[in-house]
Amino acid sequence: MALDVVTLRRIEAGKHFITVRTLVRLANALGVPTRDLFVESRLSEARVPGRPRKRG
Repeated sequence: MALDVVTLRRIEAGKHFITVRTLVRLANALGVPTRDLFVESRLSEARVPGRPRKRG
């Protein structure tokens, strides 16, 4: 399965819709159960909205 980065970003942002078949193929390519694509990442909970702080 070949997906370019732009298409993948659009899917994640909800701006591009895919079929169930493509969803299953994407999950298989990532090596995860399809249901895991519907679970919000724990990383998103740790993120604080806004601009990142400058280092140093």
